[in-house]
Amino acid sequence: MLIAIVVYSIIVMDIINSCFRDITFTKVEAKERFAIYAAAVTSSYGDGRKQYILAFVPEHLAIQDVAYIFDLRWENIQTRTLKNGYKIQPQRWTLPRDIPNFMFELVERTQDKSKYRSGGHPLELVLLHDPKKTSSYQYHNRMNLLACLITFRCVISIIDSALGSNFDTTFVDNGKIDPSFELIK
Repeated sequence: MLIAIVVYSIIVMDIINSCFRDITFTKVEAKERFAIYAAAVTSSYGDGRKQYILAFVPEHLAIQDVAYIFDLRWENIQTRTLKNGYKIQPQRWTLPRDIPNFMFELVERTQDKSKYRSGGHPLELVLLHDPKKTSSYQYHNRMNLLACLITFRCVISIIDSALGSNFDTTFVDNGKIDPSFELIK
């Protein structure tokens, strides 16, 4: 049974990796036990905000300085808009249309985030709310994977137990990655 769960997790991870198959990730910093790999993607914001895809890889597995997503054993991947991002060259990213588009159901809504799970898939997805909006109802009760990714407020974690994700999604602010983040593990 454990082997089946691990194999299924790898398959799901590969589907998510397919979303980012054509871009390269650069190791930009280390925080606690994780290396952060970032890919800047082109955006139309004129106010200095930039869009990034961030992959959090356990430090002991973060060997390469530049890699494709399939070469990274990430525990958490995020699409984010950051004001004070990383100085890396933006790449062209097109959302793929040829992958399974999982549906996610809302399991928790707070003032700052909406948390989703996908029945049968070992994933937890969090959509971070816009702090400028006062309502906690910023996203639908059901969301699909591709719609979540293009919000650039999306945090995806692989769930390795019935307890949920081991990755704390509260460590990111509206600028750079908040240095005070902590992991649940």
